[in-house]
Amino acid sequence: MKLRTEVPERNKYRFLANYLHMFPLFTRISEEKLEKKYLPNVKYEEKKKGELVMLPSANEVYIVLNGKVVLREHKILDPLDFNVLQVVKQGQVIGKPSLDEGKSSLPFVWGVVYSHTVDLLRMDVSLFNEMW
Repeated sequence: MKLRTEVPERNKYRFLANYLHMFPLFTRISEEKLEKKYLPNVKYEEKKKGELVMLPSANEVYIVLNGKVVLREHKILDPLDFNVLQVVKQGQVIGKPSLDEGKSSLPFVWGVVYSHTVDLLRMDVSLFNEMW
């Protein structure tokens, strides 16, 4: 899923609402409500393979729309020596401790795009809680 230029600007929220409505998290919210109330308040981001995903602050969450993000934990003295904590896939949330087991808030953890590209929605945690 990508908000490409062939989707007219006036239809981008409708297109995204239609796509999001397939995710279990969003099925109970009407497409119209997604389009008009929630989507104008989120930020869409696309990252390429190998790019870092800056983990959200305490008041933000990411929802992975497409692709995979690997959460890695590195050693203090050697950042190249790391452990894979979690592979976050389509439909999963980063930044909500109750949903990612608190892994995204651990020290020395960063996210790296594992798939060719990844599409993310970044939103305020209060908006996410309202949707959840």
